Amino acid sequence: MKFNNPTLRFNHEIRKQVKRTVLMLGAVSVLASGGCATHSPATDGSASRVLPTQPLVEQKEPLAGVEAKPATFSPSALGYSKKEVETPAELAVRDRAQTRWGHLLKSNMQEAYAFLSPNAKQLQSFEAYNGAIRSGLWRSAEIARVDCAEAARCVVYAQVVIRVPIGRLGPTDHTSFVREDWVSANGQWWFVPTRG
Repeated sequence: MKFNNPTLRFNHEIRKQVKRTVLMLGAVSVLASGGCATHSPATDGSASRVLPTQPLVEQKEPLAGVEAKPATFSPSALGYSKKEVETPAELAVRDRAQTRWGHLLKSNMQEAYAFLSPNAKQLQSFEAYNGAIRSGLWRSAEIARVDCAEAARCVVYAQVVIRVPIGRLGPTDHTSFVREDWVSANGQWWFVPTRG
């Protein structure tokens, strides 16, 4: 497209960069009103995924012909709110998952690796794990919900803020949810990474 107006050209470039970034993050869909992605929580036991839920770019003026609406963000609206009463297993998993995320936020990869299940450690050495993790990407993490439908398996939903580079605009903080699987083995709860 050719734009005579520099502002229109710049806005067009921003929208293209946001779309590329959202696709890179694995967003489900992009709405025209501000570059948001929406989704419903996975209930089928599918793999971990990062799902953007807030605008990546603050839009100062509405696009022509598009009604501008502020993005709403609430863990409970997405089905990730904390239960009123958690079982002892869910409390234990919540504590372990939050501790693991604390190590990731501080780039303590050796400590974070210690939370992997024994089987995962047999399949992946620390060197391979450390090489696959891009530290410094996460800004904050909070465990939003823990579900233990089975005695030895739990699903954790972590609300994570990541720093996303957006071309000339520079880095932007972005809130997402990550689904994690945890299993009980040898009297302890362990993180099971998914391959994707």
